[in-house]
Amino acid sequence: MSDFEELDFDSDVSPQVTAVKSKTPASSKTPASSYVGPKKNIFFRSTIGPERSEKMSVGVSTPVSDVKETLSNVFGLSPDDFHLSHAGRTLAEDSPIGDYGIDNGDEILMIPHSTAGKY
Repeated sequence: MSDFEELDFDSDVSPQVTAVKSKTPASSKTPASSYVGPKKNIFFRSTIGPERSEKMSVGVSTPVSDVKETLSNVFGLSPDDFHLSHAGRTLAEDSPIGDYGIDNGDEILMIPHSTAGKY
């Protein structure tokens, strides 16, 4: 008697194959909003973790909160973990991005919120 089990290689075995839907990311780098108007190409640089920069096309009437939400998806962060800064000014979340005099090619920094004194 053998210690090995005999296998029937003629049986119909179909491997479970999952089709790839797309090679593109699930979320867009353009903030999802219904705001219309001119757009600016802006570079966003993360100072959280390894330095990384992404270019996004943003409508001037898009609220900063929508931009933060999109950036959180692109960079894999929570929108509560950072604020945005341009030319030394912190961008208010309820203001449109166009209120800050941002031009095509400008850079906006993603600055981590301070955790000093928190426990």
